[in-house]
Amino acid sequence: MELSEFLSNISRLHTGLRTTENLIKKTLQYEQDSKKDLFKDFGQRLAILEKLQESVLDLEQMVQFIPALHDVLQEGKKKLVREAEEKKERFGPDLEEELKQRGFLLRGQYPELKCSFFVIETDFNANRATIWYGPKQERLTTCVLSAPTVAQHIQTVRERLGSQLEAQDFLKKLRIAYNRVVAASSDRSPQPARIIDVLAELAYLMQGPRFRQDPRKENFTTYGRADFSYDLFRLREEGSARRCLHLSVASRAHTQRRQDFLWIPDDESGNGTTYSHLEFREELAT
Repeated sequence: MELSEFLSNISRLHTGLRTTENLIKKTLQYEQDSKKDLFKDFGQRLAILEKLQESVLDLEQMVQFIPALHDVLQEGKKKLVREAEEKKERFGPDLEEELKQRGFLLRGQYPELKCSFFVIETDFNANRATIWYGPKQERLTTCVLSAPTVAQHIQTVRERLGSQLEAQDFLKKLRIAYNRVVAASSDRSPQPARIIDVLAELAYLMQGPRFRQDPRKENFTTYGRADFSYDLFRLREEGSARRCLHLSVASRAHTQRRQDFLWIPDDESGNGTTYSHLEFREELAT
């Protein structure tokens, strides 16, 4: 039997239970009254007990469908688990093909798959994929656990990552942000600046004319940790800043809190290093 076929049985059982409940309540009330007069309403009491007996017999007939319902539920559970396993088996190859069509390679194994700078955290029970930048450094987005959907999200976040500025234009803004952080310190001489402090200044420099004219939320251009990390990676890959820009690898003490470090890729495969400070060294540019 199909699960839907049990609905009418359950509905009749529900009605029968409600009827039985009402008859029991009446019986209890009469029993309370009979303590004063045994023969008061004797005929009505007897009739209700007979109805109650008939109702219980009906219930015994009604519940005979329960073993069959139990079997259907057991089979449904097995089917669901089987379908979930089949989906897990298909998802990996399907996602690999979808990403390949978009120029990406898939690596890793469940529950964390890897693609370029990204980690795809799979949750088959919730039918959800969470996409992270780096080794679960920055949470970017979530989506339905569908191979085409996940692949499209990967492509979209990759295309939107970073400032989209040319390397030299980004380097100019980065230098301004760094100088502002140094100028705000007690010792204004060139020195390593906390990389997250530079990000805060740089995020403001990334704002367009609309925000500067009217600094409201809807005019703000988001520029976050993942954007900064990717821009620094591009800058180092491009090579023009290698002689003047120095990044300090984060010590263990500097990796305890997110405000003290930033993960930056070393390559397109998702290997990377955490850094705590940034410095422009003019003497290296000669």
